[in-house]
Amino acid sequence: MDYRNISMQMLFSAMALVGNYAEAANHVKPVSQFETACNYASLVKIQETLIQLTIGWKELDVIFSEAVRTTLKRGDASRQDFARISELVHAVRGLESALATSTPPSDVVSAHTAFRRVVAGVRGRLVQLENLHKQAVAVHAYVDTGINFEGLKALADHTSARMAIIA
Repeated sequence: MDYRNISMQMLFSAMALVGNYAEAANHVKPVSQFETACNYASLVKIQETLIQLTIGWKELDVIFSEAVRTTLKRGDASRQDFARISELVHAVRGLESALATSTPPSDVVSAHTAFRRVVAGVRGRLVQLENLHKQAVAVHAYVDTGINFEGLKALADHTSARMAIIA
């Protein structure tokens, strides 16, 4: 699975769309009938693009959801596939920021909001994968201690027995 290339293509498409909002905003008050027709065609194209991007990002959400599920079942998140997931998380957060600060044309606000929600869901999945990878590759520090482990075990047994009485 080459999720990185697919994800980056989806990111670039979304960023290009956000840039297109500014162009559509310039045509808010058209002067001629021709400009009105062009403005409408531009808004329809933006709406269609938003819908297609939303569908594509929902597919990414399914892919990353399955990756999380598979990783949890397998118990191996230290694979090299996940080594660059942090870059992808950073890029998606940048897209989220751009979407949040952009002002879409009023005709596409609902599609824009739906797209933002899907992007946030994908970011959540990516963060889950990133956290699983970080946990898997983290080097744990060993602390030498003088604790009496028999006493610690006795304390745990005592606490468990008392919990049974209290409950």
